[in-house]
Amino acid sequence: MVDADHAATRRVLVTGFCDWAVTDPPSSEWRCFCNPSGRLLIGNEPSAMESTRALAELRNAGMYRGLLCQHLNKVTSVTDESGNRVPVVWDYVVAPVVWRQPLQELEAYDRSQSPFSRVRDLESYHTVVHLGLGSYAPPWPFLLELGALDGASVSKDARGLYPDGSSECDQHEPIRQTIDDGRTFAIKSFRNSDGQLQSQITSRTAVVSPPLNELMPHPDSRVKHKICAIAGASTKSQLPHPVVAALPRVVSKFICNQANWHGLTLMNRAFESRSLPERGPAESYFIHIPWGNSPGKAAPDANRDFSSHIHDDFTDLSVAAADVILNIVDFHGRGFQDQPLSSLDQIVADMSNYNLYGGK
Repeated sequence: MVDADHAATRRVLVTGFCDWAVTDPPSSEWRCFCNPSGRLLIGNEPSAMESTRALAELRNAGMYRGLLCQHLNKVTSVTDESGNRVPVVWDYVVAPVVWRQPLQELEAYDRSQSPFSRVRDLESYHTVVHLGLGSYAPPWPFLLELGALDGASVSKDARGLYPDGSSECDQHEPIRQTIDDGRTFAIKSFRNSDGQLQSQITSRTAVVSPPLNELMPHPDSRVKHKICAIAGASTKSQLPHPVVAALPRVVSKFICNQANWHGLTLMNRAFESRSLPERGPAESYFIHIPWGNSPGKAAPDANRDFSSHIHDDFTDLSVAAADVILNIVDFHGRGFQDQPLSSLDQIVADMSNYNLYGGK
């Protein structure tokens, strides 16, 4: 829980993921060679890249020596809603890309239920910022996720397991179905957090039955307001990255979405139970980021083969990521409270422009 005597201090947790494809070279789910969200936090030390488990479990933010941490650690105070400068304390953690049990709306909070709450108590922070890889093409936008869907995809995690813990593929393989007009789609099944079986046609126009639940930030939180004000900005990096707000969508149902769902669930509970500031988080975000720059180049490589990104340069990406995070955490100090807010229509239009399929 947050110490009420230190409620003015903004405790911020920034998280990243380990590698998803851990078979080349063989390793464990705690390896982080090429996932930019994790590498921005752990840096280039071979021992940290090989196994981040000690970093995650020792609870020592000073052990995180990545370029992003170096930028953020230089910021020791931010401006609050009243215009006062308040101290900010940064914390970091990396976690494996593994499925966890869903967090039910009414059940007790269990740290084992998400990759990050396993090693950090998310309720003890004012702000949680999850980072994950999810921007794969020029102009390499940063995606501020505005909400999450209550669903898990049928993809395997870093351990080779499906969301139900099974490694058997038969029940998870897509079923081919031909529609009346002759088109053939792959039908995938998965379950939401209520255990309901879902089906999705994997086309640009997805059909999900029964409908997925959509979780949005609590209306009393500042999350939606901040995202809508920051969207449209560009990062102050050598390669400017556009900052785009992204609504929940069925094409984004992997573990990133699950982590976002957990964070928003805990945040919304804090507002509904009026437990702030003793128990948070007051703000929870998920940001999809691009790869680091290719060696010797000023932009990422669009190749999705993880092994080709082991030697990416994270110098400029760390500047961009720090800029976006500070836009959130020092929102008032950077003057975003005076920015016009993006409308939902504008967000949908931007998502279409960036090939994000315009929402659900």
